[in-house]
Amino acid sequence: MQDDQAFRPAAPASPQQADVASDAPSAAGKLVVTPEVKAEIDTYLRKVAASGGDAWALAVARDGSKAAAGRCGNGAMAGCQKISNGALAARKLALSKCGIADCVLIYEGGRKIATVDIVVE
Repeated sequence: MQDDQAFRPAAPASPQQADVASDAPSAAGKLVVTPEVKAEIDTYLRKVAASGGDAWALAVARDGSKAAAGRCGNGAMAGCQKISNGALAARKLALSKCGIADCVLIYEGGRKIATVDIVVE
């Protein structure tokens, strides 16, 4: 990826979110993903829409090669840290499963939080 398309960290929304919010891309651009990762994104969005009350997050590798979801709340607590904020726990879990240094948060629940276009190549 060229420097002008590189992801730049967003300002954290709160001190509690600083360690995960800094991994969300804020620069407009595109994220090229494999067809398999696009299928994982679509599956994630279907699962989020069908679940009730759980906090979800999806992280995708910066090179588009992998994706990992985090789900914390009533229906899933395995792997969730003892954090009272389910959304924060889901973000941390997704990044941990994907690879914190290599991945960025793309979705929180069904809401796209990254200002990138996802392109399949």
